[in-house]
Amino acid sequence: MSTVVVGSDALNRPATRIDPEEQRDFVVVANRLPVDRSNRDDRTGQWRTSPGGLVSALAPVMRRQAGSWVGWAGSPDNPAETFDHDGMHLVAVSLSDEEVRDYYEGFCNATLWPLYHDAIAPPKFERAWWEAYVSVNERFAAAACRQAAAKAAVWVHDYQLQLVPEMVRRERPDLTVGFFNHIPFPGYEIFAQLPWRRQIVEGLLGADLIGFQDEAYARRYADDVREFAAAAGARVAAASDELVGAYAENLHKLMAYKDEYEVARLHLDAVELARLGAEFGPDATATVLLHPPVLRALGMKRKLRLRRTATPLFRTLRAARRLRGTRLDVFGYSAMRRTERELVAEYRELAAQGLAHVDAGNLAEVIALLRLPEAIRGYEQLKLARVGEFRAASAEALRRIATG
Repeated sequence: MSTVVVGSDALNRPATRIDPEEQRDFVVVANRLPVDRSNRDDRTGQWRTSPGGLVSALAPVMRRQAGSWVGWAGSPDNPAETFDHDGMHLVAVSLSDEEVRDYYEGFCNATLWPLYHDAIAPPKFERAWWEAYVSVNERFAAAACRQAAAKAAVWVHDYQLQLVPEMVRRERPDLTVGFFNHIPFPGYEIFAQLPWRRQIVEGLLGADLIGFQDEAYARRYADDVREFAAAAGARVAAASDELVGAYAENLHKLMAYKDEYEVARLHLDAVELARLGAEFGPDATATVLLHPPVLRALGMKRKLRLRRTATPLFRTLRAARRLRGTRLDVFGYSAMRRTERELVAEYRELAAQGLAHVDAGNLAEVIALLRLPEAIRGYEQLKLARVGEFRAASAEALRRIATG
């Protein structure tokens, strides 16, 4: 029997069918296919494998797993064709001129790209761009669902497709969904500028697997959420999803701050470096502006300007990330870093106390309590002031919940 997926397809036609024998156990979903035309101005040009870190890393896996790669061919109105190239099964998603303008050049490159790079340029927010982003993500998700066999693994890549995990989960709950973001994720104080931030977070939470700074940090987060979910289910099973979602989102926010070690890791990321080379050319030079709290505490008022000569420094910092939180962590003595690390433990304790009092009558109050960290944003003194406000508000909210 053929599988039918309801949703948008590449040309906004009714959902199509695919023979189950043609479906794959492994599906990669990325904005671009791993191929280019030998002559981009001529659709009759031959396909050739694209350069780049993502393609180099995934192509051998694709061939070994006999998977499908869903992506855009790179030119407007290319047909939504399926073909094989260099041992890979490729599924092209079609974008119109308007969608390239609004989804790709607009929301992806003029909204998300600067926002996710700590607003190095002012991001632009246009509702028409957002609507195109939703529509195109639906199309990618529908194509992935059509290609995926029962209980297949679907691996979604990068900021262009952050809604796809939840869309795939909604249509195909039998699938295992992973998501990997190849650019930095912004701190909450910057992410809060995005009018559609909640939809983005909900899209990402459709994934079974997301990336963190290191394996131990990831395990700790997952263990925390699992323990909280088990305790919440025992008390308010009917509403535990909303409760656990509030805890998971806000624990992630507090754990995912960017300290000096994480900044160094991001600047050395091979995929990011390959992307910058493709965007600006191999001879382009990058200048990194840094103003870490430990140097501000010592009286440095201007940002450091570092070029490629800073690579050895970044490598040293990346290797030293295991010192994070120990007595040898020289950055951990600033007020900002101490506070960021204290907040994680404080929030766990706050959640445990709220959960100890939760029932059907005060569920909304406990969820509101768990969402209080959303107000912690800004830099340095502003952020520290918001932390003080959070601590006062959480103490008062917990008092009201405990006394009924």
